[in-house]
Amino acid sequence: MAKAPKKKAGSGDVNNEIPQPIDSEGNYSVLVELRHGRGESPTFAMGTARGISLPGFNLDEEFEPVSLESAAGSMLEIAGPSVETYIVRGTVKDEQEVEALRAMPEVADVWLDTPIAPFPDWDSDLQPEDSPTAAPCPIPPCDCSPLTPKGNLADVANYLGVDQVWAAGFRGTGMVVGVLDSGITAQGRPVKTGETNRRIPRVIGGWPSDWGTESGKWGNHGNMCATDVLGMAPDAQLYDMRVAGSGGSPGTISRALQAFNWAINRHRTHGTPHVLTNSWGIYKESWDTTYARNPNHPFTRKVVEAINEGILVLFAAGNCGATCASGKCGTDTGPGKSIWGANGHPLVMTVGAVNKNEQLIGYSSQGPAALDPNKPDFCSISHFTGYNNSDNGTSAATPILAGVVALLKQAKAGLNQSQCKSVLKATAKDIGPAGFDQHSGAGIIQALAAYRRLVRPTIRTLTPVCRPTANPVTCRVTRVPATCRPTRIPATCRPTTHPVTCRPTNPVTCRPTRVPATCRPTRHPVTCRPTNPVTCRLTRVPATCRPTREPSCLRPTLTGPRCPRPTLSGPNCIRPTLRCPRPTLGGSRCPRPTLASCPRPTLAGCPRPTFSAAMCTPPPPMAYEYDVPEYWDDEGYYDYYGEDEWYGMYDADEAEYWGAEMDQEGAYEEEEWYDDEAYDEWDIDDEEEW
Repeated sequence: MAKAPKKKAGSGDVNNEIPQPIDSEGNYSVLVELRHGRGESPTFAMGTARGISLPGFNLDEEFEPVSLESAAGSMLEIAGPSVETYIVRGTVKDEQEVEALRAMPEVADVWLDTPIAPFPDWDSDLQPEDSPTAAPCPIPPCDCSPLTPKGNLADVANYLGVDQVWAAGFRGTGMVVGVLDSGITAQGRPVKTGETNRRIPRVIGGWPSDWGTESGKWGNHGNMCATDVLGMAPDAQLYDMRVAGSGGSPGTISRALQAFNWAINRHRTHGTPHVLTNSWGIYKESWDTTYARNPNHPFTRKVVEAINEGILVLFAAGNCGATCASGKCGTDTGPGKSIWGANGHPLVMTVGAVNKNEQLIGYSSQGPAALDPNKPDFCSISHFTGYNNSDNGTSAATPILAGVVALLKQAKAGLNQSQCKSVLKATAKDIGPAGFDQHSGAGIIQALAAYRRLVRPTIRTLTPVCRPTANPVTCRVTRVPATCRPTRIPATCRPTTHPVTCRPTNPVTCRPTRVPATCRPTRHPVTCRPTNPVTCRLTRVPATCRPTREPSCLRPTLTGPRCPRPTLSGPNCIRPTLRCPRPTLGGSRCPRPTLASCPRPTLAGCPRPTFSAAMCTPPPPMAYEYDVPEYWDDEGYYDYYGEDEWYGMYDADEAEYWGAEMDQEGAYEEEEWYDDEAYDEWDIDDEEEW
């Protein structure tokens, strides 16, 4: 590591010089990772750091130690689950002292305190077409005019469908978005002298303790990001998490590390922030090769910890796309050379940029990223009038998406990083080569489509009562029209169909024992048979008295003022009745038949149809389309259950069981065979049956 000329690191100047982690006295700023047992306090870590006996090492007493989990696959993880490390900050004189510090037994590793910079508003004296490495537009036409707005925040909300998400009642209420940037000049805070007169509303807290008091270190870049978040989620609240430094110090990775640590601890105690938006990074690999490519860097590990904690994390891809890259990128432009460090970690949402006219912005960084070949994930909108006349860069695109993510999180409280990224990818509008591409990722985010995919209406599956009944087909309740029918149960959830050997239709192997001829009831002469006049049989309900269909009622319920419950009442609807005088067999010529020594018919060994929960698991919501003919065919919902299967046991062939010579009336002849119990199974007055 060569010693560089003295300069302010990360000053934001538009030039090709490499910012160095060097203070005003030429000392290297470093992050020291100390070994400690799990659960040891930051105070203990500071005590250990003060005991480092390297003459050239100066500890930063103002830097609060940051705990780190062991990195996956690292030597610390292999050492066991009790190993935990702390990061402290300090300075050393040169590279030799860095190596000497790394060799100490209490030190796990030493990292440079890398300078960081925003992916910024463009300076008026540098146009992107001046890039020394300009390349053809990969998805023409490209927009290389960052100072020319294409609409305003309202136009962006309209294009993304955010205004319709608002209309559905989701405006970001209860959501908190952390803006890691140059700071925010917040309403109600004691803003420092020399800062802009503009104030940003809805800022409720932040880090460090003087949050909300400045934004100028990066040219009010934090104010722009905050405005863009609220442009999409107007009822959300903000945390100001200033990483640009204070008192003239530069933005460095150590400040971002502390800010993320604050957010994680805050989330564990208060459940906020819900979202973190980051519109900054490094422009060149040479700013810090280790951070650029090593996933075990302390800051990258802290980002992963935040995601695992449940915070939704977004990073800008950067402004080093090959067509019209920022001058800060030097020769590190285009695919494979423009997305560095945590900005391209597989778990984060990496955001590219387009304008609302669906034109790729030519300086939007392209994948593959150093840590993941499948970057960027998708594109959001930039080049619009917001805080500035033209909010631009992937810096503006990222907080726009952060506002959208806040709306989705409000709509689905349990939304996590993976789910959010997946739904945004699945609903993005493809503008490049079919499918994923390294320029626009999955395409342009579509807020309304993502919202609709997340909050599909939940349809409750209605499981009808499926009891065998003696109702003849002509007396069944009128079919419910398709617009008002309950959701059908898929084949996997239908009542179990019993094999032929045990269906209620009584196959040969399972039929009631036949009564031999010598044991059958004595037939009575015609003059002695009870007369069953037609007027006394179960009255059939004529077609004219079936419930009127109501096509306008909302499915899939059968309740509410527009979906009246099917009834069989009314002057023209005669209720089925069996209130008929029982036939009598009085008289000397009509002896009562007996069944002495004759076994009663049985169905032993034939299980009844079951509806066990294990065999009838309701289908997931929206798994079936309601207008598909195979589900709502002309046979209607009622015939789903099958007359032959459910009514067969009551429609047994009398000729087969009781002898070919027995007539229809004989089936109702005596109490021995059709006693009260048989009728009790079907209560004619039970409204639920109808």
